[in-house]
Amino acid sequence: MTQFEKAEISRLPKKYNPMGAWSYFWYTVLFSIPVLGLISLIVCSCSDKNINRRSFSRGYLIGVIVVAVIAILAAVAAVVLVLGGFLPEETMEMINDTLGQFGFELIV
Repeated sequence: MTQFEKAEISRLPKKYNPMGAWSYFWYTVLFSIPVLGLISLIVCSCSDKNINRRSFSRGYLIGVIVVAVIAILAAVAAVVLVLGGFLPEETMEMINDTLGQFGFELIV
């Protein structure tokens, strides 16, 4: 980083200071922790201390929401296909065989 860039950054207000690559890495690790990560993700998304952290948190939160919606839609589609009888008989037998290994049986 040049002296000019350092001088420009030092003149910025505290909430506009850029984050380093390691900050992004450690925030990603923190946000990946199941319950604590979700809480800290929501707190950082609403915080006004650092604009870059807030923007990163909001982007990460949008990604989590998109993945959750896709997972829910896939689960609902799988249940509808299995319980609705829309799958071929061979596929239903394969599902029953797999579930039978764990002590379950699908009754359709």
